[in-house]
Amino acid sequence: MRPNFLLDVNQGNLKSVQIEELVAPDSPYFIHSDTIKCAYLHSIWNDSENRFIHLDGAVKEYSKQNYEKRYKTQMHRTDFKADSYMKVFRIDASLTVNEWADLVSKYFYHDELIVEYLSELLSDTRRTIAPRGAN
Repeated sequence: MRPNFLLDVNQGNLKSVQIEELVAPDSPYFIHSDTIKCAYLHSIWNDSENRFIHLDGAVKEYSKQNYEKRYKTQMHRTDFKADSYMKVFRIDASLTVNEWADLVSKYFYHDELIVEYLSELLSDTRRTIAPRGAN
């Protein structure tokens, strides 16, 4: 798995953070499927409040053909869209960096790299990486 990050800082006091989890197109995970599903997360940081003010998670679904193109494309390319998009959750509330990191690591609980990236921000109980397949 390879997390793909995008930080958009051109919105005044608001900064957008996006994460999409990508898996190699030749992964055995996709042998019996016509589509590929990726976890996606979007959040907004407010500089003036020094807090996150929005967080949402979704699942993006790609045909195998489109996914191969997506895998090779940087996230900042706004002309590339998933074949389908399903919102999983949305939070419009004030979140500290630590609260945000805990929620992000729970959404991507099986991605060791994301948990590792956020480890300094996580509460002590979230610093342990959940084994693959564990909930």
